[in-house]
Amino acid sequence: MLYLAENKHFWHIARREFIFQEVSKALMRSFGLEAKILDVGAGTGSITRHFLHCGYKNMAVGEIHPQGLEYAKSYGITQLYCMDLLDVPFEDEFDCIFAFDVLEHIDDDKSALLNMKRMLKNNPASLVCLSVPAHQWLWNAHDVSVHHKRRYTKATLTNLMCECGFHIESAQYFFIALTPLLFARALLNPASKAKQLESQELRDVPPPKILNRALLSMCRLENKCISFLPNCFGGSLLVIAHN
Repeated sequence: MLYLAENKHFWHIARREFIFQEVSKALMRSFGLEAKILDVGAGTGSITRHFLHCGYKNMAVGEIHPQGLEYAKSYGITQLYCMDLLDVPFEDEFDCIFAFDVLEHIDDDKSALLNMKRMLKNNPASLVCLSVPAHQWLWNAHDVSVHHKRRYTKATLTNLMCECGFHIESAQYFFIALTPLLFARALLNPASKAKQLESQELRDVPPPKILNRALLSMCRLENKCISFLPNCFGGSLLVIAHN
């Protein structure tokens, strides 16, 4: 279902485009297209595929579920590792670690961050790039269904990363325009409804085509204008930090 949704659902498309827009700026400043990157908790590898399509050459996928690696392989991704962020097989290995919508699934998020730091090359230019769902007041049945442990604010995540020895380059909320809709979802589908909505929540089916196109257009416009918008709330949060 995720594999099918990633190329159609406005949320996946807009998220992928925003992440590439912001992260590629940081990568090009430090490493260029030759950056050695590990995308951990990559699911089917759709973000890695996007970076490869845009010219990045040295990318690997790490995923705890072998099924996700099979889908990533179908995209032509060849560096595939079945791995757990709490028991990592690498040290001093990568220029950049991606972990997009991963940390919220892990009880011990601090240990996961320390392991990301361990896998980075001992170089002050090395980068970690994370996205997470934002704001506990947006907590809803979907969070429970997909086994989230928490949502983050800019302060909680950047403070935790600083404790782990990272130096924050940027912390940007996105899906700002969607926040009222996400708040309505939290009110209409609170965590207490997770059981009865579980099968529906896990389907990840795009909304009707007209609505899907309209929401994608709105999110793309936001992505273009993000630097002019207030950075105080949003449905998600992207943090880029140096080693």
